[in-house]
Parts: sequence; C-alpha cells; structure tokens
Amino acid sequence: MKVITIDGPSAAGKGTIGANLSQRLNCFYLDSGMLYRQIAAWVLADGASLTEESDVKNIVAKKLPFLKWVQGYVPSEDLRAPKISDAASKIGVFQEVRRLANQYQRDLVSASSGWVIVDGRDAGTVVFPDAVVKLFITASPNIRAKRRYLQLIERGYTSDLYELEEEIIQRDLRDQKRDIAPLKPAPDAYIIDTSEETIDESVQRVLKYLEKYIDA
Repeated sequence: MKVITIDGPSAAGKGTIGANLSQRLNCFYLDSGMLYRQIAAWVLADGASLTEESDVKNIVAKKLPFLKWVQGYVPSEDLRAPKISDAASKIGVFQEVRRLANQYQRDLVSASSGWVIVDGRDAGTVVFPDAVVKLFITASPNIRAKRRYLQLIERGYTSDLYELEEEIIQRDLRDQKRDIAPLKPAPDAYIIDTSEETIDESVQRVLKYLEKYIDA
C-alpha cells in the first residue's frame, strides 16, 4: 500500500503541506481532519449531544457510507468554523466513531492504484501503521495560534489570538491524553518542526526526504 502519512497537532501545517505534496506528486490526498469535521457537522445539525457516544456513532454509521470523497473534493468552507473544530476534537475520543472513520479511510486508500497522502492525528500510528513514509509535522503553540488566527480572519471569522493559543494548548492535551489513538509521532516517523520555516521550505525538505522512497 503506497501511503504517506502526515500526523501532527492542529495548525502545524499538515494540511497545507499535504495538499502541496499531492499536487507536486500528482497523488490522492485525504485530509482526515476534514472527515472528522464533517462528522461533527452532522452531529451538530442533528442536535445530538457531543458527549453521547451511542448517538454520535449512530449518526456516523448512517451517513458515512454515503459520503463521496474523491480526488479534488473540496469540503464546505463552513467546516472550518471554530465550533466545528472544537466539536470534531470532542467526538474524536469515541472508539466506535474512530473505528468507522478509520475503516472509511482504509477503504478509500485501498481503492487507489497510486500513492496516497493521508494527514491526521493518528494516520501513521493507528490507521496506516504499515505506511511506507510517516511524517510528523509540529510547531510551537504560539506560532500555530498566529497561523490559525490569520486563517480565521482571512475567512471572515472574528477571533482572539490569546484565546486561540489557549484552545490549541487544551486541544493538544485532549488529543495527547485520550485513551483511544493519542496524538504522538510513530517510532519511525520523520519529525519536522515548521515553527521557523515557510511552507515552501517545509515542502522542499519533505520532497528531499521522499527521494529515497519515490521519484519525487
């Protein structure tokens, strides 16, 4: 299975780097964070409790099989709203929700004939532990908060930089300490800190690393 996984915390640059790489390498790209945001949007639209695992699981089991995720799929901009981000983190702790989401991702990848890039929190540790290449992208909470702040302002959302940094720190703790698929680099992951790099510099560093695995 020709899989490149990109794990790491929120706003570290996974999505931007992943999308860049998929264009450079002309391969399928799956942003699992957006998958969980879609699930969270379904739950919020249904009015179900974010803390009731059985309710959330029933919604996912009903809707996920009909989600068409193809190359070039662009999720609704509404999925990037802060309330969706927070809800996605909360439902991500449920074992049955993760099991269904993980199987959905594996089915998508197995249907692909070429290389696939998957980014998320546990893509390389849980979903695709046999991936050929595993990357872990990180950055300081302060830098990530500034990036997220600029993204939200650009998209028309109001935000507070200090509150964003606190939310990022709390989400990191929630992701790292959860019992199911905690956020951490795989033992064989290539770790990249993007705090002092531009996106292009990070992408070039990854491409250089990939030369030993594929014709980048």
